[in-house]
Amino acid sequence: MRVVYSLDVHGAPIDKLGALQFLVDPQDEEVVGTLDDQLVELRHAGCGAFCTVAKLLSIPDFNVVDGECKHDSSPEATPRSHRKRTTSNSADSDNTSPGALTKDTASSLNSAEEECLNNGVSYASPHDKRPPPEVEMLLPTSKRIRRVSPEGEVTSPGTPGKHVVPPRAASFSAAAPSASASLKDALAHLTAAVVNNTDPCVQGEWHWEATPVRTVVSIDSYRTARDAGEQADVDALATKMATTVTSDRPSAEPLTAEELGSGSVAFFAAPVPLREGADLRVQPCWGMDAYTRRNVFEALALCPGFQHSGQLDSREVASERDLFIERRLLPALQTAGESGWHLGNVLTAMESKAVVAGDDGLASTCHMLASLVSGMASQEKRGARGGSSCRSPLGASCSSAFRVQSRGAGVVCARPGGIRAGTFVAAFCGELCAPWRWYEKQDALRRKHGSLSVADLHSSTALQRPSMGDSLGYDVIFVDASSHANLGARVAHSCAPNCVALTVAAAGELSLGLFTSRDVVEGEELTWDHSHVSELEHEYRGATCLCGTAACRGSALHYVNSKSFQEVLTKRHTFLDRTAMLLAACTDPLNDRDSALLREHGIGAALLGDGEGEGDEWMAKWAALLLRYIEEEHAALPGALMARGGTTESRAAREALSIRNHRMLSLAVTLDKAKYFLRKQPEECREAPLRMLIESEVIEHLWSGGASIARRFVTTASTALHHTSSGASTMAKLKHLLEQAPSTVDACRHLLRNMASTLGALGPAFHAAHDACLLYANTEYFFEPSKYHAISTNLGDVEPASPKGGKPGGKHAGERDSGCKKYRPGFLWGQMSAWYKQTVRDPSASLSADRRGTVSLPDPESCFGKEVSNGRYGAKDRRAMISHIENMPSVMWPLQTIWSFKNPSKIYGSPMLDVAIRRMREEPQCKARFNDLLREFKNTL
Repeated sequence: MRVVYSLDVHGAPIDKLGALQFLVDPQDEEVVGTLDDQLVELRHAGCGAFCTVAKLLSIPDFNVVDGECKHDSSPEATPRSHRKRTTSNSADSDNTSPGALTKDTASSLNSAEEECLNNGVSYASPHDKRPPPEVEMLLPTSKRIRRVSPEGEVTSPGTPGKHVVPPRAASFSAAAPSASASLKDALAHLTAAVVNNTDPCVQGEWHWEATPVRTVVSIDSYRTARDAGEQADVDALATKMATTVTSDRPSAEPLTAEELGSGSVAFFAAPVPLREGADLRVQPCWGMDAYTRRNVFEALALCPGFQHSGQLDSREVASERDLFIERRLLPALQTAGESGWHLGNVLTAMESKAVVAGDDGLASTCHMLASLVSGMASQEKRGARGGSSCRSPLGASCSSAFRVQSRGAGVVCARPGGIRAGTFVAAFCGELCAPWRWYEKQDALRRKHGSLSVADLHSSTALQRPSMGDSLGYDVIFVDASSHANLGARVAHSCAPNCVALTVAAAGELSLGLFTSRDVVEGEELTWDHSHVSELEHEYRGATCLCGTAACRGSALHYVNSKSFQEVLTKRHTFLDRTAMLLAACTDPLNDRDSALLREHGIGAALLGDGEGEGDEWMAKWAALLLRYIEEEHAALPGALMARGGTTESRAAREALSIRNHRMLSLAVTLDKAKYFLRKQPEECREAPLRMLIESEVIEHLWSGGASIARRFVTTASTALHHTSSGASTMAKLKHLLEQAPSTVDACRHLLRNMASTLGALGPAFHAAHDACLLYANTEYFFEPSKYHAISTNLGDVEPASPKGGKPGGKHAGERDSGCKKYRPGFLWGQMSAWYKQTVRDPSASLSADRRGTVSLPDPESCFGKEVSNGRYGAKDRRAMISHIENMPSVMWPLQTIWSFKNPSKIYGSPMLDVAIRRMREEPQCKARFNDLLREFKNTL
């Protein structure tokens, strides 16, 4: 297991620390060498350790005696993070951290540092580079590095949202040894570079053994899954897999670059797939995580043909190294078959072939690279007491810095001469499933196994109907290849693939076709970017990508809570905005602008009515309003990502397009879930999820009803006023107000303001009632959720694509719930609000918290509690409340306040929501009334 531990002793202030490097014996943690200051951070590494020693005034657990560091090693005296942790790959093997330093490499490291200083280059220690936050999440918690520079904290630039490795400019900065330098000098440089490497790596066991080929039922066309959904879904799937798109384009011609980037393509007849055996073969495939790839990249700089003095980090040289890894080394791993895990042997075989071919440059590069890999393994073996921790069960000694991992069975080019760009490879075939049902099955697997493995996630994909040219329009159909699949479903993931997936229309039918996006050489694995998204951090972190490309994101999944996914959403699409959007959709009619927007994006009968009719008008209105936001986000996101730094304009544009495509898919899935939920309701309950109150209902809610807001204020105030000298006269005023019978909402609000003034005049003990009463008086729109029935569906017995099925023993493991998926009455509001998330088990669960203070105002009863009478709601608390609604109106109110939000009437509305509704409707001066309320609050402080 690759584990690095770090600690900050007693939370020492980092900005007071300076650092130097030294080595520690891993067995007894005694210092090797001289130590002048106390230990602040220790990074254990199994068979050797690299440490940082920092200057601090005093640390009780550590003392310097005769130039050595002595410390109390008892559990009570040793800082918790310093205590040694034991992990193992197997019963008879140790574990070595990647790049672990040993006593034998101490002099080499010092030489590398000295060479840097002599050349005026800053030595890059492990604390001189920190990956971007999204990449850092892929590292074990202990490997997330904290350090400072003289200018303050320095972080390596990265692509926001894309979980990429840090740019090459952040790689080891010392100049490489010259071509005449010895292998020892090269190893010293490489050792320091490996230590400096913090890229994501596979945690846990080394997957050196070829993963068995997954057993599936072989099919050559789509079939409807046995548990695809209800009969209505089965009928709809057949309709949605048909298309009216036609073309006279012959399928034998390769696609152009423009067609490959179009997202869909039409042919006169279905294209013929490549043949297994003659063109393609299924075999065990191998890959590298970002950590191993970076080490190979750094090692190549020390090899003949890549040593360009003064240009180590130039784009040209870097590109040459990238091409070597992706076009020569990775295909060679696949050619090695079941022995592809041994990088040293693969390089030796490459050298032999190069010698036979007369390619002396390639031969010398492979020879040097193999020598470096072998040398690193020897260093680790000498540093580990009892043998190398990276020894495979076959007895071959391999460096932990150069581990090649099994990717499972993949598809490799077997055609002599390779495959041209634009060639149709195969369709991705499997069982068709309705979106709501597919997510139910995913939820069942997560409940059973805790999380899904990469194999589970990559065994399915979404086929998106063409948005233009088809009479039914855009929609999404899920293809599950976990049990029934063809050759195309075995093509693996890559962050920089050589294939692209396109929706293919041919002979009146749709399919998901894989086409080569560039020329593919013989022996090269075929890959495409699956672009799967996870909303679970542990699932995302566990899906370490093994594509081995320069563009590797670190994880084979996108993380929906990454900064790029949230950059615009958290500012322009808050809970208030989403509630206002849904309320407007349930209230306002569809207009010409909405209809034009739906046509522009191909939203029609397929998505809104399952191919039969146009569906409910409120759904169409909601889709149109959401499309407005999606386009707004797409336009604003590149600039927002560029403003954060660490990316290029073209990369930011690609990121924005990727997020837009995911938003469109989420829109389609949410509408499918909504249609299913409403279909299961009684006929009288199949209405829009929210309903705006009419004027008479608002008057009843605020004033005239038996449990009105005004009556609750007066009833609760009577108890509090009983103990005051002016209680009787005040109660008389309040009862007189309550006897009024307003006929309009405006008159109702006027009476509530009078009630607020009467209560506020009684002093600080009644300021809470004054403020809450004003909030109700200044609310224009009130609404209630529709009264739906709870429903449940039978999940059946679902099995994962991978034998392990993710993490066994997860949070919900063993809960089977009788194989049922339950939908609460609040499901539809919760799902439409959290439309951009699809794996939340119960979307209604977060509504209670999200509504607190944002759309649900405080209970009148909470304004007269004991905490209020004891002075809890003073001037400071009032200022905090006013500041919150002014600066964070969409954020739930804190729990540690006097307020309660039981809301027995289940009627919602707030001045903050009014602003969001007016903004949604694009009304001028949408915040004018809210600003008047803020001034009124501040004038009473």
